Amino acid sequence: MSGDSDAGRRVARAAAEAFGGTASLALHEDADQTGALGVVTAPDSPEPGMTSCATVGLMAHDMGLTAEGASLRVELLTAGRSDDDRLAEMLVSIALAQARCRVACGHGKVVPDLVPAAYSQHDLRHVLFTVPFLWDGPELVRLDDVLVAWLLVVPISDDERDYATRHGVDALEERFGEREVNVFDRTRRSSI
Repeated sequence: MSGDSDAGRRVARAAAEAFGGTASLALHEDADQTGALGVVTAPDSPEPGMTSCATVGLMAHDMGLTAEGASLRVELLTAGRSDDDRLAEMLVSIALAQARCRVACGHGKVVPDLVPAAYSQHDLRHVLFTVPFLWDGPELVRLDDVLVAWLLVVPISDDERDYATRHGVDALEERFGEREVNVFDRTRRSSI
């Protein structure tokens, strides 16, 4: 990757541009205080009363995937209520847990037990990785021999995980839409 600080700036800029408004970049530790990543935070994005967050630095972890002749890496995005002061910390915890378990994440993948207990309200302890549908972008970022893609983190319950296993992730996402589930509310109850 071209200079780590340049790569981080380019990734942070892509997230900030997608979020719109005023975005800031700060270092956040995970729940165990064993690791940290940069997080771009944008209040009132994608709408007033919500905050958008994106990791900056997860791309340093090679998942062993390739795309377009480059090493494919990811950064994670989420959104939540603006009064959720632990949103960025939760995102960093999920990102670093994903990096430690070395399981490649991708669109439509469900990873069990990835949300630390400190953030898992109403048993939303599993993660669905999906396309970042809330924003216009962010765009893929090419860094020399690395391509950085974006995945949206959606915490889900045991029943939602089981539903996705039986019927597929598309069916779960459809159910969310039909029931108008706010998947960004960490205090929500399971939709199943």
